[in-house]
Amino acid sequence: MATPTGPSVLDKKVGLKKGETWGTAVALGASDQLLCKKLSGLKASRKYSPSDHAGATFRPAGVMTDYNPPDISIGGDLSYELGAIGRHLALLFGTAGTPTKQGATTAYKHEIKWADFGAGFYTLAAEFPGVIYEAPSVMPLGLVLKVENGRIAYEAKGRGDNCKDDSSINGAVQMAALTPALDVPVTFNQLKVYMNGRDVATDVLTTTPLEVSGIEPVFNRNYDSQYVAGSPTIVLPAAADYPDISLKLNFPRFAAVNAAYLAAHIAGTPQKVALQLTSPLEAGPGFYYSITIFYPSMIIQNPDPSREKIIKHSIELVAERAQTNPTGMSSTLPYVAIVNKQSTDYLA
Repeated sequence: MATPTGPSVLDKKVGLKKGETWGTAVALGASDQLLCKKLSGLKASRKYSPSDHAGATFRPAGVMTDYNPPDISIGGDLSYELGAIGRHLALLFGTAGTPTKQGATTAYKHEIKWADFGAGFYTLAAEFPGVIYEAPSVMPLGLVLKVENGRIAYEAKGRGDNCKDDSSINGAVQMAALTPALDVPVTFNQLKVYMNGRDVATDVLTTTPLEVSGIEPVFNRNYDSQYVAGSPTIVLPAAADYPDISLKLNFPRFAAVNAAYLAAHIAGTPQKVALQLTSPLEAGPGFYYSITIFYPSMIIQNPDPSREKIIKHSIELVAERAQTNPTGMSSTLPYVAIVNKQSTDYLA
């Protein structure tokens, strides 16, 4: 099957698969297709060094040197069946594992936990009119969730080693073989947000949900981009600083519960938070599709009331490591629990 040549993105696939060796692509195949609507930054760019010197009244020929690493952004609507974007999530967080079957059903529970370091990188390939662009290796840098048109949308960011249009690994045959995961919509009206004191001996999921009008969870890792002699592309990135994990919550009205956030901010009282999304659809009899993001320890940084005709409120929280697992949580660092039909490890 030939690569589509028309200008529309409707028939142009995008896929990713966990890599093995930095700088070497792996072949994509079935189940590697991304459910995405936006893709930017997948482009080739080289540094140009002009040959400027005294005695030349017009610049002589310069030289192309290193490749600039492409900073790539992928966006789309989140699905409970994460599919290929689940690999980005697991590689970014660092720990996944074989999921647990839920009873004698088709439902499986995954736990993707934040680790001290990420779990690797992936090959990314995308169809453009008459050509396939490939980044042989992409290091996941971040993931942001937002509310768009009533759905939970994602933006995944990564840094590649290079972008090429002459891959011998991913051609028309590999792109034609791509298949996406089932799109099981994740909507804002399925969300419940819970928060209480980190050291309070009460499971946060048993508390009263907060009334929020918007969320923005952010998960970022910071990597370097280094060149070494003999290579025109960056070598395998290494962690360059602490990760940035934050959460913004918007409230439609300022109320008594919001006033308490200022006191918690001033006192530096750590909070534990859970964002729970539950579908009305079942992954297996008696087990509903769900995604729950757990934050064992968060500090309120910016309680911000706005004086408008209706006084609203927002807070920003940043993650830190808890000393012990808070009540109801299984880690001292953020993690995600997912129930869907995928029976394999997202890092497999």
